[in-house]
Amino acid sequence: MAEEESKRSGLLRFTVVVTVLAMIGGAAAALAMDKTITVTVDGQERIVHTFAGTVATALEAAGIEVTPRDRVEPAPTTELASGDEVIFTHARRLTLVEGSSQRDLTVPATTVEEAMQILGLEATPIQMSAAPSEPIPMAGLRLELRVPRTVTFTDGTGAPAPVTTTSGTVAGLLAEKGIELGPDDVSVPSADTALTEDLDVHIVRNGEGEVVEVRPIPPPEQIIEDPELPRGKRVVVEPGVAGERTAIMRVYVQNGQEVRREQVRAGSVTQPQQRVVRLGTNDSLRAPLVADGSVWDRLAQCEATGNWSVNSGNGYYGGLQFDAGTWRATAAPTTRRCRTSLP
Repeated sequence: MAEEESKRSGLLRFTVVVTVLAMIGGAAAALAMDKTITVTVDGQERIVHTFAGTVATALEAAGIEVTPRDRVEPAPTTELASGDEVIFTHARRLTLVEGSSQRDLTVPATTVEEAMQILGLEATPIQMSAAPSEPIPMAGLRLELRVPRTVTFTDGTGAPAPVTTTSGTVAGLLAEKGIELGPDDVSVPSADTALTEDLDVHIVRNGEGEVVEVRPIPPPEQIIEDPELPRGKRVVVEPGVAGERTAIMRVYVQNGQEVRREQVRAGSVTQPQQRVVRLGTNDSLRAPLVADGSVWDRLAQCEATGNWSVNSGNGYYGGLQFDAGTWRATAAPTTRRCRTSLP
């Protein structure tokens, strides 16, 4: 009897040991199947513990529904290991409008820039209706490309004119209009400037060339004092000849107007010929006095209503209405004939 009880007790202990070992083995297997992975959904990371063996089952376990147009990296059939990273991006509707054409697309991207890269499209930010960093909502986004803008365009001295263009920069506008700049021409603003609505674009046409500039050299004057002439009286003996000095000038032109010039080199010089003048120094000589009511007064009355200091404004002066050269002449004065007869 005691022997039988001892056998039953040993059997019970064996059963307990086997059960405990089985439980330990199952827990170890479960621990071996548990994986820690990083799942990035639309740019947002989260840490996930999963027993899933593949990317697809891991996403399904995380409650993420995958469509054929969504982006999944690595591929859904890829086996997972602890520490792996899974990237998932929802596909979004993107409506591209370019002029009169429109395309409805579905693209797995979270921003405009990412969508343009996936689609292989090139457009500068100024040519798009939304910024590259603009997020694409789950409901979708309407994006206009090559947005038309109206600017004011002036070429050189031409009249300003409104121009509507889909170009993104000043350089693009010039290429669109087939306008070429000369080596000295510039655009204002610069060619890489982005076009905005109502921008003023001006082409400044610059040029330069060389001209010969002639500068007169006044003749030097030699004064010979003459005691036989009344003091202060001047008599030209030799009128002299002015000389010339030439210079090679570089002239800078902007829109057809000279803006500056600078001397490049000196040219030839023609020396002036001296002017000789006799200058009276005799204080004793005086002009003869004329009695009141003389023929001169009557001439003055005829020519200038008797006003000896009149300036008629037509190049004739004084009571006798002589021109300046006649007044300065050394010869006997001549007068214009009076229409009235003199006794």
